[in-house]
Amino acid sequence: MQKFPLSANGFEGLQAELYKKTDLQLAETAKQINFDFIDWMNNHFELNEQQINHLKSLNPNLINQLSTQTAIAIRERLSIQLLKPEIKPVVGYGSKLIRSVSKVYELASYHDKYEAEGVLVIEISY
Repeated sequence: MQKFPLSANGFEGLQAELYKKTDLQLAETAKQINFDFIDWMNNHFELNEQQINHLKSLNPNLINQLSTQTAIAIRERLSIQLLKPEIKPVVGYGSKLIRSVSKVYELASYHDKYEAEGVLVIEISY
């Protein structure tokens, strides 16, 4: 699979490609995301060394939240949106904030089936 830019358009392009897959293939993709989110990001987005190192420096709890939310959203073909400035501001503190500003919800049924709903919005700000 081709790599996409880490941008709103890149996320849309990746979703378009992923959501052509079968449910079984998406379930496998979700497992990969949960197993190693950073590696999955690196394999699907055009990331430079600084971006990869930044991901590796993030709090493991944030990585766990992002990986879980992303895996559910992809497995259930939910919308994922990235809110990120196209250009990094020249003036700033040199840091960035990454957060999930909305959630996806997974609901269990009596028949050992799961359903998910919601929209995952990931916001990156400087």
